[in-house]
Amino acid sequence: MEIRNVAGGVPEPEELIGRDHLIAYVWEQLAGNNIYLIAPRRFGKTGVMHHLVKRHQADYLPVYLDVEDLHDPDGFVAALIASLLEQSELRALICGIRSFPKTVLSFFKEQIGRVKTDLFEVELREVVKDAWESVAKTLLVEMEKAEKTVLFTLDEFPQFIDNLARKHGDDPARRFLQWFRALRMSRKDVLRRNRFVIAGSTSLDIVLRRLDAPDKLNDFFRVPVEPISAEHADRLLDSLCARYGLRLSVRAGGRCGS
Repeated sequence: MEIRNVAGGVPEPEELIGRDHLIAYVWEQLAGNNIYLIAPRRFGKTGVMHHLVKRHQADYLPVYLDVEDLHDPDGFVAALIASLLEQSELRALICGIRSFPKTVLSFFKEQIGRVKTDLFEVELREVVKDAWESVAKTLLVEMEKAEKTVLFTLDEFPQFIDNLARKHGDDPARRFLQWFRALRMSRKDVLRRNRFVIAGSTSLDIVLRRLDAPDKLNDFFRVPVEPISAEHADRLLDSLCARYGLRLSVRAGGRCGS
């Protein structure tokens, strides 16, 4: 596949140049950790997350959520459930969870054919609205029974926490972070089998410091997304020049056409 100019977009895995070592390192760390990808805006965090989803290891089942536009805990849980229901390997397991409230089970059975529509998630949010904490906890516990490890990739997670605090206040945001931590732990400081990868353009540390909640995500192993090497940058430029018939002057610092 030729390399495209995707300024502002997300590259396909085969277009992601210079990230092989980083991606291998993330998979290695996921064996025992949740992951927080750290980098400035436009450094390729989302591209790395999409690579993890589309080229995942055989014993993982990844789901991707962009939570930038969410402002409420029940909306977060509804998006989480909808993303899981899109996975055919998990539908039977989820729809068979007898400890769900009857209204939730009935909704799944009646509306499962509409899972990929926008309206499905809106209606699901109304169904789980008053019971989002218990529904999500039950869901994550049951995901432990899946044949593969479920990998949740949450893009723009810091922005979601900031949205939550701005709409509902700092205390509800702190309570959500505490709940989210408990959700990830089977016992005190022991991770569940499920794994999370989070990233965002907003600094998570700034958000946590403002909320006085620096310890609520301390189970996340921080992985920096560094600039690609000069060698890989040259390779990228060569590929783009070849596709678009460009020549770069020596003054521009490029090798295209040389």
